[in-house]
Amino acid sequence: MSARIPLKMALLMGKVSAEDAAGVIDEYRAEVLAADGQAYDGELAMLRGLVNTLRVVAQDGSTAEKQRAEVRRLLHQRAGDDAAAREEATAAAATVTPELTVYRAEHPDSGITLGHYGTSSAARAHCEAVERRSWPVGTTLAFDWIEDDEDRVAELVVTAGQNEESTTGYIVTALELASEYDAEADE
Repeated sequence: MSARIPLKMALLMGKVSAEDAAGVIDEYRAEVLAADGQAYDGELAMLRGLVNTLRVVAQDGSTAEKQRAEVRRLLHQRAGDDAAAREEATAAAATVTPELTVYRAEHPDSGITLGHYGTSSAARAHCEAVERRSWPVGTTLAFDWIEDDEDRVAELVVTAGQNEESTTGYIVTALELASEYDAEADE
């Protein structure tokens, strides 16, 4: 991936021939394939187009300055296409409302919901504060959370002094709130 910008600059400044550029493009493609298994086909097509343009312009007997001018024109055209694509993607992203995650702190065994929070740390702090109040003042408490990634529930456990770890019954559950109604979910 690191070959792209130097190649563009070399072509723009006329410091590399069309044949050399073709070799660099092949190296760039191999580098991209090795990095993530996907070729950047649009970028490669643009670079190959530059190489072909240079070959045609060179065959016409054009000066190096005319060749560089043609490369500059193609690069600016591509930059404009990229800017338009970015603007379109930004506009599309603005219309999508992201889903929201809310964290519910509760003690389900007693049917008590402590609250709903925007962060898991706030929900956990509430559970810990309530549990702390159930112990005599001065008791050394160490809290820990056991998380289940599958159902997105974290359970509070406490160690009081030198005692063994015990469950408290308090849990924090991550709830995904949909941003839009899904009619197919009712079926």
